[in-house]
Amino acid sequence: MSNEPTDDMDEVAMHFIQIKNEEIAELKDKLDRYTKASNAMINAGMNNHRADKEKNEARIKQLEERLEGMREAGDELWYCVRHAQRIDADALIEAIEEWQEARNHG
Repeated sequence: MSNEPTDDMDEVAMHFIQIKNEEIAELKDKLDRYTKASNAMINAGMNNHRADKEKNEARIKQLEERLEGMREAGDELWYCVRHAQRIDADALIEAIEEWQEARNHG
């Protein structure tokens, strides 16, 4: 028996290479599908995170605006208390009502 390649051996080798190339192509296709699915999940997670972040930022802005309104109403109330000897009762009542409105409704 000779160690020299024969046509049969070449044919077997080519068939083996063809099978391996097909297996490699299948694995590449699977990898591509998994990569696309993975990227889709990552993007969906990022979109959810972005939406949550925007919602939280809007809520923070709303609370900051409400705080500013309460701060202004509180300043007016404090002015009335501090200068109680010079402020009439109607001004004090009005300042208290404004503070309550700011506290209750922002």
